[in-house]
Amino acid sequence: MMREAFADSPNPPENRSFHLVSNILSEIDGDTATAWSRWTFYVKGEDGLPKAAIGGYYEDDLIREKGEWKFLRRLAMNDIPYADPREAGSTGRHDAPIETGTRRGE
Repeated sequence: MMREAFADSPNPPENRSFHLVSNILSEIDGDTATAWSRWTFYVKGEDGLPKAAIGGYYEDDLIREKGEWKFLRRLAMNDIPYADPREAGSTGRHDAPIETGTRRGE
């Protein structure tokens, strides 16, 4: 069914990358919550098999409004590849958070 749905796509499913989230920890306090999770981004390797390209973790702040949970803030940190931010020309700084947005749905 999925192959048929994406048959005319310039980037069919077998060529796509994917994002895996795991080790989710959450703490709920009324209508607010915090969460921590690990993420890995996979791409198709030269051998055709999935290959982990980058990885890290999220630190999230959430809020429940009208019975629905929404992100207030998401902090994305890279662990892989890791580059020491003290080295000249370093990229993928472990200490450089990426703010990925504020409230969803607004």
